[in-house]
Amino acid sequence: MGSLMSRRVVITGGGQGLGLEIARGCVRRGASAILIDIDAVALRDAQRELGEQHCAVFVCDITDRGQVAATLTAIGHSGGISALVNNAGVFTNDAIEAADPGRASLAIAVNVNGTINITDAVLEQGLLCRETGQIIFINSSAGDPLHTGTGARERVYAATKGALTGYSKAIEGAAKGTPLRVTTIFPGGMDTNLYVNAGMSAEDGHNKPWLIPPSRVAEAVTFVLELPVDTNISRLAIGPNL
Repeated sequence: MGSLMSRRVVITGGGQGLGLEIARGCVRRGASAILIDIDAVALRDAQRELGEQHCAVFVCDITDRGQVAATLTAIGHSGGISALVNNAGVFTNDAIEAADPGRASLAIAVNVNGTINITDAVLEQGLLCRETGQIIFINSSAGDPLHTGTGARERVYAATKGALTGYSKAIEGAAKGTPLRVTTIFPGGMDTNLYVNAGMSAEDGHNKPWLIPPSRVAEAVTFVLELPVDTNISRLAIGPNL
């Protein structure tokens, strides 16, 4: 296995939930975590936990292309990056959208447009290391073409994750013949605040048998990041053993 020592890893949605777990794993292995999040308070707390010497933070709305470009330019001032982990996302379903009519548009803006914005900008600015660069997409079982268990009441959410699957395949195809490695991870439900933040009750959004600890998915991410440069995992599905 390779090493994350001295590598710089950009993580979107890095101030909380799975993103913060990924950052913890990277820092434990000697990497510098560069966290992008819309929540300034969460970023401040994450940096305090991880240490300023190991963690840089940037407040950015990834749905805003101008903010994304400016943020990545600022990151680039300190050098290139080893990996981009596209983790930022929001959850929605039919019931949530009935109570919040703007939720579907937000899910499309963040899950699809935001991910495209940040990935395209990283590639356009040439921030990734030419020899060892990696892009990891955190998708969902809802976007996994091999998964058949997605509920019919998550139509927009499934559509956003399906779009992300198509986009990541296109990026992987464009990377053929280059050292750039692209991986899509399809996790099932995780016991984070993703569902509560979307408007679900704490009872429904936590401590369910179908929810796995985010640390399990974070371990899968660091495993992929530590692969030797001549090895790549293009897709990885992870979930509870029910």
